[in-house]
Amino acid sequence: MRFIKTTIHDVAKKAGVSVATVSRVVNGNYPVNVKTKERVNAAIQELNFVPNVQAQEIKLGASKTIGVIVPSIDNMFFSEVVNGIERALNEKSYSLLITFSKNDQESELACVRNLVARNVAGIIIADPVTENMDKQNFSKIVGNVPIVFINGDPSHSEFSFVLSDEAKGISEALAYFWQQGRHDILFVRGADSYSYDIKEEVFKQFCDRHNLHATARMIYSGEGNSAQIIEQTKDILVPILQEHVYDAIFCCNELMAMGVIDACQQLQLSIPDDVALIGFDNTLLSKYSNPKLTTVDQHMHLLGYNAGGLVLENIETGQRGKRIVLNTSLIVRDSTTNM
Repeated sequence: MRFIKTTIHDVAKKAGVSVATVSRVVNGNYPVNVKTKERVNAAIQELNFVPNVQAQEIKLGASKTIGVIVPSIDNMFFSEVVNGIERALNEKSYSLLITFSKNDQESELACVRNLVARNVAGIIIADPVTENMDKQNFSKIVGNVPIVFINGDPSHSEFSFVLSDEAKGISEALAYFWQQGRHDILFVRGADSYSYDIKEEVFKQFCDRHNLHATARMIYSGEGNSAQIIEQTKDILVPILQEHVYDAIFCCNELMAMGVIDACQQLQLSIPDDVALIGFDNTLLSKYSNPKLTTVDQHMHLLGYNAGGLVLENIETGQRGKRIVLNTSLIVRDSTTNM
């Protein structure tokens, strides 16, 4: 059976109006008589008409698509961020095109080139590769296409950023450990992320204030946004905890924290009695892990929603360089308890 696609001409004929009138109803760019609009919408529904968005964009000379680049969706942080972006874009009738950088410098640049080639109106990059920012690689590719970064190094003034106050988040987590009387703290991070660098710097400052040797208390567990980081973190932590049981562990994200939970279970260490644990992000993992994970909430949906709104603002105004900084919150659950 051959299916014939309904055209705008079919809708116009059914509603008894011109093609231009149907176009105005679909695009909402000119006022149309209420009764006429009702007839057109009834014809659209009856004929199951789907507008050709690409044709509209070519005619108007403007794209209604925003490119979104995330390292992966293995880390549920990015799934929540994308949900927030989509909500903001839907409010303005924009759509998104998502690609994955895999935390790789060249893959990230390839994603940007591909999106620019597809004539997107703007680009949002979550957790950008630091080296690409430092070498100004994005500026060489995007031309006038606005970019908004979610987290990353905000010293690059030519771009717009939506950031969570990660330094405040880890500071509150470490202070909470200390107030509990847990002073033997281990820090677990992943590789190649400005977000991890921020947390590491705060941890070093914390150790300096309390006369702790920071370097001996830091573990690098590999690429932090892939599902493999859970197993990698467990494998690294098992021999370490066999030699010395730290009374508190901070993880830079919740995938790493799941690896710590697995390591403790293998060694029959109790969380939180033997080891207290705090993660970072507040994804669904933290709510359904066993034990439920104390974590720093980055308000992921709001990060995405604000990034979506900011890239549209950049498109409309042509302005760049705005910073939006969101607060963080420490969410206390079963993986920490007062001693």
